[in-house]
Amino acid sequence: MEKLIDDGTEFVMGTPNRNPYNTRDLIQTRLGPRIELYAKKMREMYLREGTIPTEKTFLEAVRERGPTDTIEKCGADKLVPGVINARDEFPDVDLVFKWSVPFLIKRGEHSHVRPFYITHPETQEEIRVTCNNIDYHAKTRLPFYMDFQRYIVGRPNLINIPVVPVLEDKSAHYQAGCNFHYIVKDLWVWCFNDTYPARLEMDCSMMSPNMPIKIGDIERMLPYGMYLHKRYDN
Repeated sequence: MEKLIDDGTEFVMGTPNRNPYNTRDLIQTRLGPRIELYAKKMREMYLREGTIPTEKTFLEAVRERGPTDTIEKCGADKLVPGVINARDEFPDVDLVFKWSVPFLIKRGEHSHVRPFYITHPETQEEIRVTCNNIDYHAKTRLPFYMDFQRYIVGRPNLINIPVVPVLEDKSAHYQAGCNFHYIVKDLWVWCFNDTYPARLEMDCSMMSPNMPIKIGDIERMLPYGMYLHKRYDN
């Protein structure tokens, strides 16, 4: 543009304004620190989304659930009943939790994958669990029941891990105009590990219409100590 102005080119709408503060180099220089800060936050967010926090998160149980602790009574007292399902030699554990516990679970990252810890109000036993489900009232949308699974390291624990595609925009076929279909959103896996990923990331940069990523391919990507559920055998 500046060369055209110096050569005396006639512009129909008038000569463009030579504002030295609108050059691309100066704009990039001024926005450079902000861009770097934003990129750093995005990288931290990306890493945080793919990992489970290592610190323990405790869910406070008020007491053991008695015969009079019905769902209606617990709702009136601002309490939420919950059960830790029995497995192996451990029986069911029926407890009553504070009203804030379901919201603490849902606000946390990877709520249905990450482990939580519950201290038994009577025996003071520390129980590691994962949240299977939280039931909500159809009209008020308030929680009224929680279901937990006892997580035992070294034994098979069934968890539902999200499957997330990454780098699909780097695929040459996607850039050429092919549609990207994301069918399987999560997988049921048996986990024996103490630590495990919060989600399974599939690298789609080399994917093509003739070479899609199948569940059998994902099984080979699982870390040691994690195995697909038998429902995917066929």
